[in-house]
Amino acid sequence: MDWLFTVIGGWKQVRHVGGYSYQVSRWGGRRIVQEPGFKHYGERDEHWLRTGHWSEEEVEDQFKGKHYITTSRKLAS
Repeated sequence: MDWLFTVIGGWKQVRHVGGYSYQVSRWGGRRIVQEPGFKHYGERDEHWLRTGHWSEEEVEDQFKGKHYITTSRKLAS
């Protein structure tokens, strides 16, 4: 019955990570709901709750435009 309130209340899931459902309302509100019966891994993204931007976006922006050299390693036999 909880899902009915979610649908009628106007909440839409925008992401589901680690047992948490990230939802946005029609009016622009944001909330994080724990999924019942799911073993929780990691932390809630509180940064998204405050700002509306995912925390990994900031990390990604730090590495944009930089050139990194990747090397492949062979396993020792």
